[in-house]
Amino acid sequence: MLLQLLVILAVAMATVVTSNFCPSFAPFYSDYGYALVDHVIKTLPLFKPDCMSVCQETLACFSINIYKQNGGFMCDLNRSNKKQSPGSFVAKTGYEYAEAKNMSYCVKEDCPVKDALPGNKFRFNSSIFEFFADRKNWTNAREHCQGLGGDLASFSSETELKFVLETLLRSFLLTAIKMLYMDGTDIGLSLFGGAKFQVKDNRPSLFLQKDTKDYATIPRFNFYTTDLTIGLWVNLKSDNDKMYILNDEGDSDKSARIFFDDGQLRAEMQFLSGGNNFQGNGRLSTNEWHHLALTWHRDSRLFRLYINGILDKQDKSGESNPNLKPTKEPYFLIGRRYSSSPEFNGWISDWAVLSQTLSNDEISLLKDGKANEGAWIGLSDIQVENKIKWSDGTPLVYQRNNDLSNTDDKDCGYLNGNSSTSKWAMSFCEKNLPFICEFHDNRNG
Repeated sequence: MLLQLLVILAVAMATVVTSNFCPSFAPFYSDYGYALVDHVIKTLPLFKPDCMSVCQETLACFSINIYKQNGGFMCDLNRSNKKQSPGSFVAKTGYEYAEAKNMSYCVKEDCPVKDALPGNKFRFNSSIFEFFADRKNWTNAREHCQGLGGDLASFSSETELKFVLETLLRSFLLTAIKMLYMDGTDIGLSLFGGAKFQVKDNRPSLFLQKDTKDYATIPRFNFYTTDLTIGLWVNLKSDNDKMYILNDEGDSDKSARIFFDDGQLRAEMQFLSGGNNFQGNGRLSTNEWHHLALTWHRDSRLFRLYINGILDKQDKSGESNPNLKPTKEPYFLIGRRYSSSPEFNGWISDWAVLSQTLSNDEISLLKDGKANEGAWIGLSDIQVENKIKWSDGTPLVYQRNNDLSNTDDKDCGYLNGNSSTSKWAMSFCEKNLPFICEFHDNRNG
């Protein structure tokens, strides 16, 4: 009888997290046989209760997937939930999806409420934040927010600032542009062999060597049915190596292998109707930085390759179906093929994948680091120079003015999308940027 009670107790503890374990996560609802795909920010070897705890302690986590691999439990931390991303909530044998009824982020005694809402909105306590990709100057951006019943975003604490930076701004960039800064801060980027981050010529980068079998992985995201742009900076130590910059390849299938071979960029794309190979004209010199960008436009079936912002080659696919053939692999490889050892010596930096075809001018912006400059927020000293205030009238109390690059002609604040620089700064108000609006509970989230 005692043994039966212990079994029942163990099952109950594995199914529902009680308030004694983690108050903000009780109750925690599960969907067996389901998972949220394409939103994984990190995978850890954790049992469900520990996974829940880590999700609570991670600002950008809103749900988890649990499954077994090689006899042990694995835990996916998700940047979204099934309410915000119903199209990503799919049946998956052997998986369990779970999320809290009342999601919180707890540090010591402070537990602000967080949630991922439909329409790519995010809640922090009573505030609902929304990203707008339309580029406007600061004044027009604020008028747009006010016309919807809100204002440009204000942050009452560093935790709230960090929440918007790590969830909404980076979430948008990771949806429209998957950006890896290679500076040690990239969520989901895992290193293997002797791979390591280095600063090369003042540029944060990932250093890979074939002698120590270095490579990296990132969680899979969907680029199979969209337009596509891939860009990065690369510095080759040798021009006769192979460097895989995006490899979606499994045991028996592949959707895309994009790599350098003898200093030239090649793309092998497997569409649902057949395969295509594309190779550039230009050859990269060694021991110096080059910016590479490859674009794919579905309607026109055009590939374009840019070297250092200049069009190198374009080619047209004859395939009838422009959708790529997806694989079942959970990760993309950087630096190696699926079934062979790494073959690359060199550095890569500012690695980006966009779900759109950039124009010639936009490729130049990407090369110059301006494609993800950030977004306007409700910070300015327009009324009184050097007295920076939020749009709601409250003063900025937890960062000094001289930390924001504030000058007489830079009166408006923006949240920076580049993690290698400051979280925010002041700029010219006439500049056109995306923007973040803040609404309160009287607006339906």
